[in-house]
Amino acid sequence: MGLLPHSLLLLLLSIPLQTAAAGLGTVPINGTCNILNNGLDPDTHRFVTDCDATGYCTAQGTCQPKGCRRDVFAFGYGSTPQPPFCPDGTFCPDEEDACQPLLAVGKPCQLDRDDECAPPPNWQDLSSSMNSNGSICLSFVCQYQNATLGSACMVENVAYTGFESSGATFVQVVSRDNCKTPQYYCDGVQRVCLHVKPVGQACTGNKECGSYHCENGVCDLAPGVPREVSAWEYVVTGIGILAVMTGTLVGLWILHRRQRDSRRAEIAAYWREQTSYRNSLFALHHAHPTLSRPNTMYALAPTTPSVSSFTDTDTLRGREGWTMSSEESKVDLVGGSTVVVTPADDGKATVKETGPEKRRDWTALI
Repeated sequence: MGLLPHSLLLLLLSIPLQTAAAGLGTVPINGTCNILNNGLDPDTHRFVTDCDATGYCTAQGTCQPKGCRRDVFAFGYGSTPQPPFCPDGTFCPDEEDACQPLLAVGKPCQLDRDDECAPPPNWQDLSSSMNSNGSICLSFVCQYQNATLGSACMVENVAYTGFESSGATFVQVVSRDNCKTPQYYCDGVQRVCLHVKPVGQACTGNKECGSYHCENGVCDLAPGVPREVSAWEYVVTGIGILAVMTGTLVGLWILHRRQRDSRRAEIAAYWREQTSYRNSLFALHHAHPTLSRPNTMYALAPTTPSVSSFTDTDTLRGREGWTMSSEESKVDLVGGSTVVVTPADDGKATVKETGPEKRRDWTALI
């Protein structure tokens, strides 16, 4: 590497490769390599070389262990000790061969390597997230990012090719300039510095927006910026929550009420049916008091045990049923009236309904 001036090497390394060399990135340490294959990938602009991830290609054509690193966790090392970081005032180039002094304004630098350039005297005023301590590597030359409103400026547009999960490719153009950021940007047509645009204005690129986020041709809030919620939004949200809770409670109350009404109607219908059935039994016995009733559960009981007798005719026990022969029997009907049944000697009975005497006297047919 000492055979060529360092600035010339940087220019050579900054030229994108047009074709991939055979065995690119696979040559181990002490293997043979070609320094002319060093360069940038034409799609991703990533630095590539014949050597593997732990080596760089020397001017003598051999792969040697890297002498510095840029990443905290360098790729390809595993448990192997990694090379050191460069101290302040120096930088580690793309080939990561050895630390180099920072470059002054006008010196050649590698693509998008703002950290290779030395900072200006007023770097505190020019420093931003879009440069390195106020310096920027623009078109492979170190410059200060200090152009102000109305000043002439220069633009660098770099196209990066990305790959989707389906394998399809897309192109993303990154445009950078030497206007002071984040206040100004370089207009691509007029080539003068203009004020950045606020959220909501039309734009053609991210650099035109103060938020550095141009979405669908309009400056929008940058991703990750917290949204400020207005007072009326809190009020509307609270009212919506109360409305949903009230609607839920009212809906449940109406549903339970309908279920209770339906259950109450079922119970009422059941008791009406039972009452009608009982009244039908009373009416049947009223009309035919001397008929045998093998299927009824209750029969009229005599008013006094000494004046009533029953003959064994129960069909449930192998007989024909019960036959009542008593002098007089009474039973209370619904409404408070009383039915008095008086049997006669010829087998016929006399039925008489009296006033509201309240007495029920039933005995089971057993």
